[in-house]
Amino acid sequence: MKFPWRKKEDNPEPILANDDLGAQDPYPQQQTFNRPFMEPFSSQSTEMQLILSKLELINTKIQQIEIRLQQLERKIDTIEKIAIESQEPPKRW
Repeated sequence: MKFPWRKKEDNPEPILANDDLGAQDPYPQQQTFNRPFMEPFSSQSTEMQLILSKLELINTKIQQIEIRLQQLERKIDTIEKIAIESQEPPKRW
């Protein structure tokens, strides 16, 4: 399909299988990329503070879940004990 408004010089050259596409990349990757989390933990960066506060929240939630799990385990133990005690002794013939 030809586009009448395209000039001949606007047509791109065909890409061959052995062409190095990276050489034509207008946005080459930067090789030096440093993130704040690569700094020591004593860093007072905002991102590190955010990560630490989220970890504290997660830790609090885990502790709450552990407490609730212990409560449920105790309830299960109580229910099992009641079920065992309420069983009738076997009838003798």
